[in-house]
Amino acid sequence: HALILFPYEINGVIHVQSYVVNLSGKSVYDRDRQVENVDLTSLKQIIDQWLITCPSIQAIGFGLPGTEYDGQMIVSDYKDLLGVSVTEYFRTRYQMPIIMENDVNAAVIGFSNRNQLAVDSSIVYLYFPDHYPPGAGIILNGKLYKGRGNFAGEVSNMPLGISWGEDYLLESTEEVCEAIAKLTVAVSCVLNPDLVILHGNFLRPDHLPCIVQKCSEQLPLNVVPQIAFSKDFAADYLTGMIIQTLNTLKPTIALTKI
Repeated sequence: HALILFPYEINGVIHVQSYVVNLSGKSVYDRDRQVENVDLTSLKQIIDQWLITCPSIQAIGFGLPGTEYDGQMIVSDYKDLLGVSVTEYFRTRYQMPIIMENDVNAAVIGFSNRNQLAVDSSIVYLYFPDHYPPGAGIILNGKLYKGRGNFAGEVSNMPLGISWGEDYLLESTEEVCEAIAKLTVAVSCVLNPDLVILHGNFLRPDHLPCIVQKCSEQLPLNVVPQIAFSKDFAADYLTGMIIQTLNTLKPTIALTKI
């Protein structure tokens, strides 16, 4: 079995959702726990309990918003994890494969798998969380792209002059469509994807034609990507985390002909 964990918030309360999955990717157990903070201690307590309940766990995957580079968290929504060597700490403690995947990186993998997209597709998944700036997951020619320092996809740092998270932005259809179109145009100019996927709880069906129209006004016709909504970020996210974590359990023995 493999263990998948990821934090989320409801009305300002932090929870850690965890799943135990079998090698087919099917969830066999799940648990939700409220925590004061997302830190090594709270994650360790949850994992220790799972290993007592299910000692067959052989790999652990963390879904965390942020970026780990050179063994340390350099970007994180959770301040207690900044500068921390999350994967190395748990790899040493539990002596098993450990991965940490950015939430939207997992989501783009999960979306591609759930929708059976072509293996050589280029996709940008733009995720707009409720209280944080947007992030992007990028697949280029069928492969997840993280960049030299795992910083690819931190689109909130692009100097576009957009005040992400401000109430006025979400209250105006025109303003929010203009902002998302500007971001979509920027990533399209750099990456030229086949498909741009958008997800945010505030997005409505009438936003999509407005965004497409604004992109069409700023990009050559043959460069405008297909733009669509994902209706279920949680399903995309979980599917991607399961795929990435189970990949750590694939046999590494290669058969060769002598």
